[in-house]
Amino acid sequence: MNKLLIFAAVYHPYKGGYTESMHELAKRLAQKGWAVTVLACNTHRRAEQEIIDGIEVKRIPCVNPKWLNSTFPIPLPFPKTFRILKIALSPIPDLISTQTRFFPTAWLGFFIGKIKNIPIAHTERGAIHSIVSSRLISWISAIIDHTLGWIIVRFSNMVIGVSDASCQFLRHLGAKNPLKIYNGVDTVFWQNPSVISHGSSVISQLSITFVGRLIYSKGVQDLLHAVVQIKNVRKQEPKNIIVNIVGDGTYRPVLERFTHELKLDDNIRFLGEMTKEQVREILWQTDIFVNPSHSEGLPRSVLEAAAAGLPIIATDVGGTNEIIPDDSYGLLIPSKNPNALAEKLAALTNDENLRTHLGGNAQRYVKEHFDWDKITEQYIGVMEQLTINN
Repeated sequence: MNKLLIFAAVYHPYKGGYTESMHELAKRLAQKGWAVTVLACNTHRRAEQEIIDGIEVKRIPCVNPKWLNSTFPIPLPFPKTFRILKIALSPIPDLISTQTRFFPTAWLGFFIGKIKNIPIAHTERGAIHSIVSSRLISWISAIIDHTLGWIIVRFSNMVIGVSDASCQFLRHLGAKNPLKIYNGVDTVFWQNPSVISHGSSVISQLSITFVGRLIYSKGVQDLLHAVVQIKNVRKQEPKNIIVNIVGDGTYRPVLERFTHELKLDDNIRFLGEMTKEQVREILWQTDIFVNPSHSEGLPRSVLEAAAAGLPIIATDVGGTNEIIPDDSYGLLIPSKNPNALAEKLAALTNDENLRTHLGGNAQRYVKEHFDWDKITEQYIGVMEQLTINN
């Protein structure tokens, strides 16, 4: 049995596309006979060791600074850390997987792999340098990308990008021949068992949904401003537009303040973190899905909305245009452009045929190109080749 050791910045119970995509792949690899261990920072003070869906999870002590938006956990060099590392490395894994170049856990996994002569497969989930509201942190992040990040992507045995955009970014950082393997989606889980309908020809109560972490770069603030424009144009009562914001994060208090200042308290529902099953129920009751993000690798939430058969409006960032290749699968808009978002929302609101057409096409497309079963087989082929070569 081959052993895979994944070095992750965060893991369950942390919510987000990074964690969910990694877990879905690890779970399927375990089902295919791989012994999978995930070594992650203990951001939520959970058990040091546990088994989740056949995956051995080990958590090491860390700090997760608030001034870095609690999204950049740093392992602590405590005796407990070295003890857990020793356990994770016994027996020696056949392959090490590092995830996203700017996390300290990726640097840790890379250097351990080099010291112990274990092949390293690095997966890059981003497509540009990190976007945050602080210029100083953005500048520091870019420096890290072109130093420690460069070392990882240049000298790992295999470098994988989750989209064409991610692969292009990897080449920018110094990778020679990055391999594209998409994030996957469980198309059976997300498919609505009932006949998909997105309302009458003109929706009387518009249900819009966003799913993701509430951080600045997800662009939810742009969605709020677009909703103000829609209300003004449609001249409707506030109760006729409902926006479901699923997820949590450090930017939530700011968004809640914006909501109040924009007089959207009757329109916006902050639902917090939800289980997959709860998210699915929300999507099945949604008219239009919106992803206004400023930065993506390959957005998991867009894959899930497409698998649910929803019409999608999304910013044309990262690999989003690989899920929505043209306007017969969804509507792409520039990032940071509430006016364009409001325009597309108005178009979908008043056109039932367009909503049904886009949702159906997107659903068929992701089933053909992004189903997890197909993605898992691609990963297994690469991983087996790396272990054989070693």
